[in-house]
Amino acid sequence: MVSAQLLPSRRPRPRPRRARHDRGAGTATLAPRELASFAAAAEEGAISRLDGGIHFREAIEMGLEQGRSVGRAVEALRFRRRRLRGT
Repeated sequence: MVSAQLLPSRRPRPRPRRARHDRGAGTATLAPRELASFAAAAEEGAISRLDGGIHFREAIEMGLEQGRSVGRAVEALRFRRRRLRGT
C-alpha cells in the first residue's frame, strides 16, 4: 500500500490569466496611425471608451479636463539642465 503523501497531486494546474482585452484577440496587428496632436489622440481614445460602453460621457469629459489640467501644471514646471560629471 502506498501512502497518499507520496502520490503526485492530481489537481489541474491553473491556466495563466489573460487580460480581458486579449481574449480572442488572436495575432492581429494594427497599422501605425498618425494624429494631428496629443489632444486629438486623447479625445479619440476617450470617445472609443464611450462607444465601447466602458465610461459615461460625464466621466470622459471630466477625465479630459483633468488631463489638460495636469498637462498645464507640468508645462509650468521649470526644469533645470544638469551637467554630467566629466563634461
